[in-house]
Amino acid sequence: MRRLAALLLVCALAAPAPAMQLTLRDSFAFPRPASMEWDPVLCGLWVAVDGPQVFLLTPAGRVIRDIAPGMRVIRSLTVEEDGLLLVDGWGGVQRVTREGETRGAPFRLHPDLRDVEGITRDASGDFLLVQDDVSRLFRVSPEGAIRQMREGAAYEPALHEMQGIARDPLTGNLLVVDDNEGLNALVELTPDGAEVISVTPLSEWGHDAEGVAVHAQTGTLYIGFEAGRRIALFDYLPTRPEAGPEAFDQGPDCAFS
Repeated sequence: MRRLAALLLVCALAAPAPAMQLTLRDSFAFPRPASMEWDPVLCGLWVAVDGPQVFLLTPAGRVIRDIAPGMRVIRSLTVEEDGLLLVDGWGGVQRVTREGETRGAPFRLHPDLRDVEGITRDASGDFLLVQDDVSRLFRVSPEGAIRQMREGAAYEPALHEMQGIARDPLTGNLLVVDDNEGLNALVELTPDGAEVISVTPLSEWGHDAEGVAVHAQTGTLYIGFEAGRRIALFDYLPTRPEAGPEAFDQGPDCAFS
């Protein structure tokens, strides 16, 4: 079933799509989902809740693991090959195993990075980060050099409260959520983060969008609504780039079903 869904998604991408297409599949209650990312190794969704713990959920929302690695607050996270990279919101970073054991000492990606609300990595290994005060998108090298910075106010439309960020492996497009103080919308950006491709309002399904994650193999997009205390699951079709989906890596599949 998972492979059939992936095949249907790729076939659908063969025809032009005017904008991101979302269809609500399901939703479930979950307290304060602030940051999320799909883990292909464990076939689950990691969720940070602006507290000391992060949770691993099944696709249906059942908690199957929680870890507390000793940080006072975990505001954003991303999945790496050997575990998780956790960010406290003030620039502090800690690597941990999937069991919650710390890996190395805490560090900072860059001394000027504060208020990091969302983080992911692209195919090159660069970190993509968003902050909401001031609203900005950063591209940072693994060594900590800022390669790119884009002010949220410089986009059209302006993005004043960028929160979660994800990368769609089918297209390379970046997916950012702008919360209630901004558009309360899902915003699709070009792979380089330079321009807005599409804006999808989210108020029909929830309020205060904070987290976003993609499981491309099943065509599933997760959005966390912090004020609404819910996580929504969508069937999605991203805007197709001119290069076509064959030009991009779909990302790793799950290790088990």
